[in-house]
Amino acid sequence: MNLLVLNQIIAFIAAFISLCAYRKSNPPYLKLLSVLLILIFITEFIGGAFAKRGMNNTFIYNIISIIIFTYFLYFFQATIQNRNRKRIFRYILFILPCICLTNILFIQGINTFHTYTYSFSCLIMVGLAITFFIDFFNRPSGNKGFFEPEFWISVAIIFYNIANVSIIGVVNIISKMPVKAIETIQILLLSISTCFYILLTISFLCQIYPMKSLSRR
Repeated sequence: MNLLVLNQIIAFIAAFISLCAYRKSNPPYLKLLSVLLILIFITEFIGGAFAKRGMNNTFIYNIISIIIFTYFLYFFQATIQNRNRKRIFRYILFILPCICLTNILFIQGINTFHTYTYSFSCLIMVGLAITFFIDFFNRPSGNKGFFEPEFWISVAIIFYNIANVSIIGVVNIISKMPVKAIETIQILLLSISTCFYILLTISFLCQIYPMKSLSRR
């Protein structure tokens, strides 16, 4: 099976499970994650269709990447319990998307992937994720656990950004790359996205199954 098609299928499954896990009582960050996954699936589908026709799909991924980073920032701002850190995250939530958008529109261009601000944003997300985990594991025992959706979302975020910045960082350094190297990078990026969707799916499964287990008691 083509890796691009597999990536689209996993994205669809993740979006579908997120809808199955929808509850009115869900925190806003989980509800917005469902919307984000649907947007990502639509983007993957449209981007794949553009690629098959030899059309430039970079501007689509520029836009969705800003949306994804904005969600990451909102998630950390919403789930962190330390008030001072929450305030700092709120400032970053407004500043970082503006920096990315400025780079896309006026520096690297809308038809060129914003590798500079993307790498910078990935590093910011890794730092915020580490801060989140420090906060998470210092909470009272009742709020800890590997079955918390926010734990798996954070794992997905830190994996996604560490893996991506490692690859995009190489692209920033090497301006001209052989075709085989570019194809390898594309495969790696698709693999990272697929693993990211799987981790997010686990977060929604954590939301579904504890409800079922509690209802049986």
